[in-house]
Amino acid sequence: MDNLSELFSSLNLYGDNHQENPVIEAKCMQMCPPKEMSFRERNGLLHRMELINQNDWSLYQRQHHKKGRNNSVENPKTSFTNHQKSVKQYQRSSAGKETVIPENIRPTFVLKKTVDYLINDCFDTKFMNESNLKESFGIYYDFVFDRLRSIRQDITIQRALDSNCLYILERCIEFYVYSHFIWINIGQFSSSAPNNRYFDAHLNETHLKDNYGPVGVGILKCFTCYIIFVQNLKIKHLIVIVN
Repeated sequence: MDNLSELFSSLNLYGDNHQENPVIEAKCMQMCPPKEMSFRERNGLLHRMELINQNDWSLYQRQHHKKGRNNSVENPKTSFTNHQKSVKQYQRSSAGKETVIPENIRPTFVLKKTVDYLINDCFDTKFMNESNLKESFGIYYDFVFDRLRSIRQDITIQRALDSNCLYILERCIEFYVYSHFIWINIGQFSSSAPNNRYFDAHLNETHLKDNYGPVGVGILKCFTCYIIFVQNLKIKHLIVIVN
């Protein structure tokens, strides 16, 4: 696309007063800032998908699930991570929060690498079988859902206006659509039990729409993605048109 800056400005992604705020130069070259990685490692706040030792499914099962996207790890053998597995977690903005630190913000090319890792590489399918399919995919969904929010947060903070942003939004759409389809087909979600410990259909759809808005308008000449939900939000068709 020839003029991404004008495109993003027309979409008003960052609000009417964004030009009054200083531009943040993102300086974190890893998927997770080293200080955050060390802090969460020391305090047992690693997500299961970030653990170095993933050679045994029982390591996942021994950790107690709790809502909040991150789990306190009780087994010391599973309390370690590294820059190849840890991904910056989402943190809610709060009043009076300290000034944004550039070393904690990832530039868009790092965010692009991160989203590719999350969607393509971080889940080892050898753990999946009929007995643990729901649990294993649930853990994966829980992790990626939170980390995609963090990616979008970094984009917003630095007011990024490049092609990597469009690529990231497109991949987010892919994840939300695919996840809804998977949950329907493995029987984890049903209209009679819409809320389970991993998947919230309404929240998933909300984030899908948030990502689809700028992409659908912004790169209309490149592709249009239409999703038709029927009967308990089940996906009937996924049509992707590429010009």
